[in-house]
Amino acid sequence: GKEYGGNEEFSISNSQFSIFPNPTTGHFNIEVSGARQVQVTIYSLHGKVMATYNDSDRDKYCFEGSLPSGNSYYATITTESGSQTMKLVVK
Repeated sequence: GKEYGGNEEFSISNSQFSIFPNPTTGHFNIEVSGARQVQVTIYSLHGKVMATYNDSDRDKYCFEGSLPSGNSYYATITTESGSQTMKLVVK
């Protein structure tokens, strides 16, 4: 995805996503447009599932300090058209 100013954007098929801020202090948002079925899964770098969110017809997911700081994670966003994974840094 494109990376600028702590906001990373990417797309799956016709759906657009952005994760911000990244790096984060633990509070971050994922915005979604153009997808109906969305699952967000946060993994540790070792593959442990830290959090999973399933929602349809939402356009914003807010994460509030649920991840231990000083680590990096992978955020995988899956839609009806495919999936995309990106690295998330928690300071």
